Amino acid sequence: MPKMSGSALFQYIRNEPALSQKIFILVPADSSPPAFVQYDCCLRKPVDMADVFDAMHRLLSVAGR
Repeated sequence: MPKMSGSALFQYIRNEPALSQKIFILVPADSSPPAFVQYDCCLRKPVDMADVFDAMHRLLSVAGR
C-alpha cells in the first residue's frame, strides 16, 4: 500500500471506535507479524481458501454471529 503498511492499517482500525470490534484475519507478507498488531487470526501465505473459510466460520462462531 503506498501510504500505509498493513500493520499500520490494523493499528489504525483497532483505534477507531466504530471499527474496533470488527473481526480481522491477517495475512502478513513476513513470516511473523509485528507484536503490536491486534488481529483475530493469522494465516500464512500461500493461503488456501478452505483455510480462510474455516477461520471465518470459527471466528464468527466464537463471536456469536
